[in-house]
Amino acid sequence: MTTLKWFALTLCLVLTACNSQTSTTSEVENSHSGRMNIVSPDWGNAATLTAMGHAPIATGDVRVWDRWVGSPKLPTSITDLGIRYQPTLS
Repeated sequence: MTTLKWFALTLCLVLTACNSQTSTTSEVENSHSGRMNIVSPDWGNAATLTAMGHAPIATGDVRVWDRWVGSPKLPTSITDLGIRYQPTLS
């Protein structure tokens, strides 16, 4: 039984050593450096994303955001999707 364990361990190490990484850390960092385009009809998600510095490009009921959510403030460039959970077709 001990021989079988050593063989399995050796096989795992060999297969792990044969695994080649397809991208370097700098390539991964560069691919995520651009802005993400996120649409969130839900105010909870939109508020969390905005607080994290990744405001969505669109959310619902922007006209009453300040009355119900208040903080964080939405950027002025955000698109209003219409009534939350009932987006307009335009």
